[in-house]
Amino acid sequence: MPAIVVVVNVLVFHGALSQFTGVSAGIAHYVWIVAGATSITLVPFAVLLSFVLRIGRDTDPIARRVHPPDHGRCEG
Repeated sequence: MPAIVVVVNVLVFHGALSQFTGVSAGIAHYVWIVAGATSITLVPFAVLLSFVLRIGRDTDPIARRVHPPDHGRCEG
């Protein structure tokens, strides 16, 4: 995560995106580029975090009482 902060800092504050001039929807183009690149970069971390939280929920006995597994049954 610190690497992401450093890269965003370099892109925004050190003129790496100075050739992208202009505005779309009231927001500068380089802001759109940095926001998109940051979002794409954070996706693997979000997926990993979701797996870790799911494993933690499935192994926690208190969470199993609150949210019991359905074992593939369909109600309806």
